[in-house]
Amino acid sequence: MNPVTNELAKRAIEAAQKENYEESLSLFREAYRIDKNPRWLYNMGVLYDRMGNCDDAAFFYRAGMFGKGVLPQDAELVENRLAVLQDECKFKERHKLISDRHERAGRYIGLKLCALAEDILTGIITPTERQQLDSCKAEVARMQATAGAGK
Repeated sequence: MNPVTNELAKRAIEAAQKENYEESLSLFREAYRIDKNPRWLYNMGVLYDRMGNCDDAAFFYRAGMFGKGVLPQDAELVENRLAVLQDECKFKERHKLISDRHERAGRYIGLKLCALAEDILTGIITPTERQQLDSCKAEVARMQATAGAGK
């Protein structure tokens, strides 16, 4: 082993043990720049996994696997983790989209675009949003009735 990268890896592991993942990633990146050992890629995957970054974790796990940076006895465990990460990434993406829908619907309710908000919330509406939507519709109906009475 390269003594420089060995020292970097040692410091990276110490930083990771203290949950200083950014510092640890930086040290593993530096080690990889020096000797291109795929084990450093695998270690970066572990760190991204601990940080909850499923996309980067999966990328670096795959890079480590492809470059033979994963010990043979660990390959099946890494493959299983990759499958779990794939599901987690899909879940996070779906969750992000749903939270975006809730946020947009809230803006539309505030603008009194009740029907548009209701369409966006189809299948995901919360009880609180149902109340807000009902109030929105009632207020729009009052506004329309007032405007109609003034004619």
